Amino acid sequence: VVLPEHVNGLNEYNQAIATERSEVFFSAAVRLLKIFQRDMEINTVVLALLGDFITNDLHHDSAESNAVPPVDAAMFARNLLASGIQHVLNNTNVNLVLPCHSGNHGRITHKVHNAHESGHSLEYMMYRSLEQNLASSRLKWLVSRSYHSYLDVMGLKIRFHNGHGMRYAGGVGGLYIPVGQALRVWNRTRP
Repeated sequence: VVLPEHVNGLNEYNQAIATERSEVFFSAAVRLLKIFQRDMEINTVVLALLGDFITNDLHHDSAESNAVPPVDAAMFARNLLASGIQHVLNNTNVNLVLPCHSGNHGRITHKVHNAHESGHSLEYMMYRSLEQNLASSRLKWLVSRSYHSYLDVMGLKIRFHNGHGMRYAGGVGGLYIPVGQALRVWNRTRP
């Protein structure tokens, strides 16, 4: 929760705003898809779910400002995603491919456990729940246990991840330099 009085009236955030933003996102996605389908054939849409759907209690002040506990937050996020995905299915004829990655905010451990990150993630559990409850021949779930996943899209290999494994320590170049270095390393094994 972000209260306007805590940020000089510059922002506000709560569950009602999260719900409204989710509805606007999925409605706009359907509208844009229908506009583009007037001029071209679109059969499949990639909807990457890349984590950090909840804040969690990882930082001391988060426990104070969170609207609900982490499990309830994950269930809330799951329901927003389920509703949005169902909206796309109900209002279009496209297939959805859903690469899913856990972020660092959904973990139930104090620090990231690289070897079994997904096993300690509320988001991983959320994705598996969505996969089980939104079973459809038009949905292809790619729920990754790895830091990266890959998908061939129109002859291009796309790499997906949340990004929490990259560090930039507030450098002058921001993320630009560490991302470039990470890409060089990652591309050596799988471009």
